[in-house]
Order: sequence, then structure tokens, then C-alpha cells
Amino acid sequence: MPPWRAVDLRASFCFRPPVTDERNRAWAWFWRGTEAGRLRDAARANPRAQSCAERAVLCAEVAERVLKPAEPLGGGRDDAATIASELYRQSAYWSARSLEVGRLAASDAQGAQPDSVVDVLNDDVLARFAVTPRNLELLRDSMRSDSFVRLVELPPSDLLATCFSWRNLAQCLLEEAQSPTQALREIERGRLLRVLAAVLVIATISLGISTLHSSLVSGRDLARGKPWQASSALGNVGCQSPAQECAESPDFFFHTAASDSSPWLAIDLQSLQTFSAVALENRRDCCFERALPLVIEVSDDGKRWREVARRDAAFDSFQATFPATTARWVRVRLLRSDFLHLARIRVLKS
Repeated sequence: MPPWRAVDLRASFCFRPPVTDERNRAWAWFWRGTEAGRLRDAARANPRAQSCAERAVLCAEVAERVLKPAEPLGGGRDDAATIASELYRQSAYWSARSLEVGRLAASDAQGAQPDSVVDVLNDDVLARFAVTPRNLELLRDSMRSDSFVRLVELPPSDLLATCFSWRNLAQCLLEEAQSPTQALREIERGRLLRVLAAVLVIATISLGISTLHSSLVSGRDLARGKPWQASSALGNVGCQSPAQECAESPDFFFHTAASDSSPWLAIDLQSLQTFSAVALENRRDCCFERALPLVIEVSDDGKRWREVARRDAAFDSFQATFPATTARWVRVRLLRSDFLHLARIRVLKS
């Protein structure tokens, strides 16, 4: 893509959220809406300058396609250089014209009449952007010609040198004429980068908080690494006690058989422990409704059980809280006949 490709100054995603005085400066730096608005307002106030710049872009793009065609064109290299030179000269004229009109007040710019090519591309303009004295000489010679006819008569080496001299001049003038557009583009690119950076920071913080929370919960989990036993097992599916995670069964760590009238799973904390919450994570892939209604029970001896919580509503995960209690065994039990399968059971100490 040529470096002078135009950007529609009207295309932007500006919005103004309500902010307090304390946040105005931070928002102004982040969004740069005032500066972007000034650039857009300037373009709307002087559409003639923008129109000239668009013509300059078009001429330069067509010239590039003539010099580097996607498919072979009729004529030879010299013919292509002749046509491209004239197009670059037109591009340079319209860029210089855009700069000239852009310096006028809006009312004066509307009535400004086009000047001749020689008046607009005068010696001052040519000298500013000519890379070498030889380039300046070629440009001046070319300016004395009223049309492309004289270019055809140039030796091939001079013709190519003239073509690339005009190309360089057109590019330099376009960059200057397009500077407001480029500035707006940079503002919008900067906005995008800052928004992406903010999203990345927020995501990183969220991930950190989630990881920290998970770590804190795991640190409070009395059931971690403790042996468990289910009322029955459906074949060889699920994990082996005491694991609650295994590659063979990523969606649940135990699965009872259908023959149980009130299936259960009990965790042995191996000593009396004090806790005030039990967190359950349902099977991850399907069949969430099977885990209802569910009771959470505790026991000191594994024989006499007392209920501490109950769940009657469907859940992906939930945490049952209750007054601090001391027990050795924790059991989850289904109050009907069905399969029972869960992905995680945590017993959280007070």
C-alpha cells in the first residue's frame, strides 16, 4: 500500500462518556478526543483542500500501477515512464494546491481559483524537495514543457530519472498534504493500542485475582488429598480416591450406579476439623439436574449424620455456608434414586 493512501477523515469512533473533573485530564490523554475533533473540524471547514488531496492520492496511485502493473500493459517501459511522469506531476500539483488552499480561511478557500501548474509548482516548491541538483534540473526542464509530448523525446535514462524525480516530489508533497490525515490516523491507532493495553491489563489483573482466589480456596480446602468413598460406581469411570482430578475423567471425579436409591459420596477428613462451608462443582458436560435435591451431611464417627445444608435449585457450582461445625466426615447425598456425579467437592475451614 502506498504511504500516501488517504484516510477518510469522517471515519472515527469518537464518543464522550460522562467523566468527573478529576478524570478529565486522564481521559483527554487516553482518548485525545479534542485533538481528533479539531482535525476533523478542520477537514470539514475546508473541503476544497481535502478534495485536492484526494485527487493527488488518486493520481499517485494510478502512476504506481502504471509503473508496477499487476498484469503486463501495452507499450514499453519508456511509454509507462512517460505516462507515470505526467501522473506524478498532476499528483504533485494537487498536493501543493491542497497545501495552498489549506492555509486560506474557509471563505477564501471556497472562492479560490486554480492556478497554473507553473505557478503552484514554482522554483521554491521544486527546490524544497529535490534530492539532488540533477533532480532539480530535470524537474525544471519538465516544467517548461506544456505537456507530456516533450517527455517522449528524452533519452531513456533522462526519462526514467525525470519520472522518479516527479515520483519523489509527489510523495513528499503528499506526505505534507496528508499530515492532518496521518495525525488523525495516529490518534486512532494510539487509541486502539491503549484500549488493547487496558483490556490486557484488566484481563491480567482478573486472571491474577482468580488465580489468587483459587489458591486461597485451595489453601482452605480440608478435603484436598483426603480419601473418599461413593455408595457405588458405574464401571471403571471416574478417578481413583483420593484424587478429584484425573485425565481419564475431566468432567466428573466419581459416578454412582443407577441402582442406588439415595446415592452418596463421603469424604474422610481423617481427624476432627472445624469448617463452615462446602463448595460443590457440578458435572461439567451435561446432566446437571441429576444432582437435585441434594443434602450435605457431616458426622463425627461415620455412622450418625446431621444435615448442615440442602440444595433444591439447579447449579453449575455453589457454596453452602453454615455456622462453624466440627466433624470428621462430610457427605453429599441425593434424596432420590438416580445417578450422582460431581466434578469437585471442597470443605472450607473457617
